[in-house]
Amino acid sequence: MVKADTSAVAPCIGFYGDDFTGGTANLANYQAAGLRAVMFLNVPSGDDLERYAADVDVVGVAGVGRSLRPDAMTAEIEPVLSLFRSLGVRVAQYKICSTFDSSPTTGNLATVISCAKKTLGISTSIPIVAACPAFGRYTLFANHFARHKGKVYRLDRHPVMSVHPATPMQEADLRLHLKAQGPLQVGSLPIDCIRDGEAAIQSAYALCASAKDDAVVFDGLEQGDVDSAARFVWHLSQREIVFAIAAQDFAHSLGLIVAEKPRETVHAERTLLDVDRMLVLSGSGSALNGAQIHDALSRGWEGVLLDPAALLESGGVEAAIERVQTAVGRGLETGRSVVVYTALGPDDPVLLKAAVAADASGQSRDIFAARIGAVFGAVGARAVEQHGLRRIVFAGGDTSSLAMRLMQATALRVVASRKSGGNISKLSSRNPVFDGLEVLLKGGQVGAPDILTKALVGAEWTWLGEERSA
Repeated sequence: MVKADTSAVAPCIGFYGDDFTGGTANLANYQAAGLRAVMFLNVPSGDDLERYAADVDVVGVAGVGRSLRPDAMTAEIEPVLSLFRSLGVRVAQYKICSTFDSSPTTGNLATVISCAKKTLGISTSIPIVAACPAFGRYTLFANHFARHKGKVYRLDRHPVMSVHPATPMQEADLRLHLKAQGPLQVGSLPIDCIRDGEAAIQSAYALCASAKDDAVVFDGLEQGDVDSAARFVWHLSQREIVFAIAAQDFAHSLGLIVAEKPRETVHAERTLLDVDRMLVLSGSGSALNGAQIHDALSRGWEGVLLDPAALLESGGVEAAIERVQTAVGRGLETGRSVVVYTALGPDDPVLLKAAVAADASGQSRDIFAARIGAVFGAVGARAVEQHGLRRIVFAGGDTSSLAMRLMQATALRVVASRKSGGNISKLSSRNPVFDGLEVLLKGGQVGAPDILTKALVGAEWTWLGEERSA
């Protein structure tokens, strides 16, 4: 890879999002705190840095590290960390999901720690801040907890995460969970230490560093605890670059500290504009995402099923693109919004059908994300080109990133967010057809049941952008 000319770019924070939609949430939190931020979809060239990032405080890179095996993770992450080193950032954040999705074979965080030590020259203990109280994620005495349907569960007993198909959480103690991923020594800063103040945190961290702990898990039960962790990281970064593994609440806390703004003084002064119709492309099978689709259909939206099993057939992707484009075009021409979906929740029989088809054909189930992404990219591009859409929605991290790359997207900035979850971003693309397109990128577990219909209404969103939506 040719080294980018970074002489004109001097952000103080860099972050890598280990999945696409989660990276967007992290970006939004930095912007909501008052920092100027941009996220690239690949490691940017020198020209792209000068064009999009010459005046920013935060540079992010969206990736898919959470879904990769260790060798692929190294190839994915090292160029990003090299970029951060060349930019001279003071804090480099590896943005994780707040449910700590990782395992020895997928999304291995021991691999991440090794890459950071090698590429950034990190020699001290790496802070880990997984707590995300605003999203119902808590760390207490190094054990991680997550809310589900109004109840809080220890992660190894969580109804969803304990049986996650890719990264099942079999251990809630994050120190032990990390040690299972590699030869790590992991310490912790318990809640009583964090609440004793900055001097106590500094002293406890120094003990971990002197004990040669590779990483330190910070407890967090309330937002103030995350604020304390972020404040410590920022102060530590005055002496040396700090690499932190952290969820999105850390980004908002750090952003407020860097921007020197108290939490209550961040206000929006502008509004997002309404759109009359929209296209939703959903590759998520979560229950919440299914409820969101049901809500849209109940309000008169056109629904189009994309059968994943059919994509395994010879010519299946091409046939699906033609069929879905026709159905989407028909719906948009009548003035209706359209949602294309692969499932209406985890119990939809179409998911079992797809799994059986993949196993019968001897193909990996991982192939679905790439093929669904190819369909979504083509369908979304046609809808924008032929029907003049100004805003579209992607639901599902892996399919979103693949589809966005097919639109020749290079970077995005968040322009609006919603308190109940979700962010609308403005796309920068080498293709003028898509440059300036507004996109709502959401994970399957994000947003209120009415988020899709509310995405049509500008007043439902808090403005974060530097320019008014047009």
